[in-house]
Amino acid sequence: MTSDPAAENGEVSAAYNPNGSVTLSVKKPGANWLYTWMKDGEQILGAGNSLTLYTQSDSGNYSVQVTTKGNNALIWTSNAINVTITKATVANTAKENVHHTFGTTYDVSNLFNIDPNAGGATYTLVENTDEDAGTATLEGNILTITKAGTIEVSLTTAETDNYNAGSAVTATLIVDKAAPTIDITAEPASLVGGGTVKLTVTTDAPAEVVPTCEGVTVTKTGDGTFSALLPNETRTYIFKAAYAGDANHESAEDTCTVSVTRYVHSAPGSSVSVPATANGSVTVSPSTASKGTTVTVTTKPNEGYELGSLEVLDKNGNALALKDLGNGKYSFVMPDGKVSVEAEFVKTVATGFADVPANAYFADAVKWAVDKGVTNGLSANLFGPYESCTRAQIVTFLWRAAGSPEPKAMSSFTDVPV
Repeated sequence: MTSDPAAENGEVSAAYNPNGSVTLSVKKPGANWLYTWMKDGEQILGAGNSLTLYTQSDSGNYSVQVTTKGNNALIWTSNAINVTITKATVANTAKENVHHTFGTTYDVSNLFNIDPNAGGATYTLVENTDEDAGTATLEGNILTITKAGTIEVSLTTAETDNYNAGSAVTATLIVDKAAPTIDITAEPASLVGGGTVKLTVTTDAPAEVVPTCEGVTVTKTGDGTFSALLPNETRTYIFKAAYAGDANHESAEDTCTVSVTRYVHSAPGSSVSVPATANGSVTVSPSTASKGTTVTVTTKPNEGYELGSLEVLDKNGNALALKDLGNGKYSFVMPDGKVSVEAEFVKTVATGFADVPANAYFADAVKWAVDKGVTNGLSANLFGPYESCTRAQIVTFLWRAAGSPEPKAMSSFTDVPV
């Protein structure tokens, strides 16, 4: 009798294998022979001239009795082989320098590659005395982080019927500080003659953020916003909302500006007329102003429309220079005499692309190119207006724009395949 793996001095040892740990075989078996397998001196169930063993419970001393058939039947008993089957080893591995942002719990099972044959997992926090160490509590596999930094977690797995317990492996989790967002806005953003501005701070920082401005007193109001009284002097004020950061959060800040124009009382000025405009509204401030005063024009289109044109005419019908203040606001310097404001609102150009806003200078061109079949963009909702074009793409656009004519001759370029 032989074995696989091969026995030495009648002994063979192997680790558990679900496909068979040890196979015992009769050397040179004959046709129609009978085989009686024995384990530790007792007959066991066995079929044929080989016997495959799997688990620890199969360990023992084996032999086989062979009986030939015919009138001269013979009986032989094989040599004995002592078989030892041990539990197999599992291979658990740990990941290093995995990053996570402070603010949420973490499933530490994501730090390890656990052998599918391993038993139940046990996770343990490893003491870390380094200066950059983080702190946390661990319940089961859920890590609750109390301080950002480096956290080490070890894993062991329990033994099973056929596999040994997994040795401890340690993974490293780097908990990065969260980055708060801060946004500060002022209303109004410009004043003539001074006055009170309302400051709104929106943030996810873990503490209240109070805006500041050099030389200005900022007061908290009952609705959670802030206010500041600005004097009647020409100046631009910069309001800052800042969070200094802490052990778990980065520092962050945002600013906004408020411009104040000194108001000097003078004789009543001339009026600024604003006729009613379809598909939107136009307002001016102030509506009566003296020469040299800055007047602000605010345009607000109805839904589905945008500002098509805006013109301010003096008493002689000459157009005045306009300064774009953003967000639909414009300003001009009041001349001597009455002024009229003329505006037109037009339907918004719809391109269907999220990255082509209606007020983009290229919106009409994009719509034309898509309508004409010159291009379809990068996808159903992205055009990629700032992506670069290859020479091949450019010539294809021109060809399509020309109606996709049939070529009269083949290209002579070696890098243009037919």
